[in-house]
Formats: sequence, C-alpha cells, structure tokens
Amino acid sequence: MKASHEGWVTQLLAMFLRSQQTGLTRPLRIRMAIAQVEAVKFARGSVMRIMLLLLLYVILFTGFILFHVGLFFYLDWGLADKGALFMILGGVYVLLMVLFMMFGLSQKRWMKKSGADRAVIHALRS
Repeated sequence: MKASHEGWVTQLLAMFLRSQQTGLTRPLRIRMAIAQVEAVKFARGSVMRIMLLLLLYVILFTGFILFHVGLFFYLDWGLADKGALFMILGGVYVLLMVLFMMFGLSQKRWMKKSGADRAVIHALRS
C-alpha cells in the first residue's frame, strides 16, 4: 500500500514540477528572445555604419583622385616638376595616414576613451 502511495505522490509531484517548469522558464525565454532581437539590431546597425563609412571612403577617394588629376592638368609646369610635387604630396599623405593610425588605433587610447581601464582597475581592487 505504501509503494502505491509513493508512486502516486511521485507522479503528482512530477506533474506539478513540469507545470511549474514552463512558468519558470518563460521569463528566461522572453529575456533570451529580447537579447537576440537586440543583437540583431546591433549587428544591423553596425553593418549599416560600415556601409556608410565605405561609401564615404569611395567619395573621398574619388575627390582625392579628381583633385590631383585637375592639379596635374592645371599646373603649367614641366613633367619633372609635376612629378616632384606629386611625390611630395604622396609622402605627406602617407605620413599623415601613419600618424592617424598611430593615434587613432592605439589600444591605450581606446581603453581610456571607453573607460575600460577604470573598470579593470576597479575590478582588480574589489
């Protein structure tokens, strides 16, 4: 008799836990769905910003090329003088790009601007 009561109680308890499991996991599933929607929104925004940046680079590069072509035809200098001018301009552009890359992509600068350096220090002190 006791064994039949244990089986009945176990089955009743199992049914109760299954019904509660659905109710307990529902908020978690909702949070996961919201996080997934936010991740898709972030990824879409990132792709859109990258595409816009690429478009701006294409426009900038086109203007850069057209400026130099126009300068080449406008100047009433000899070919050697024009060549020297464009070599100097090219060197200046490369130097500016290297300086921009050094300052713009520095990990130390990114850590400081994002506040991650303070977060790391705070986490290590706690």
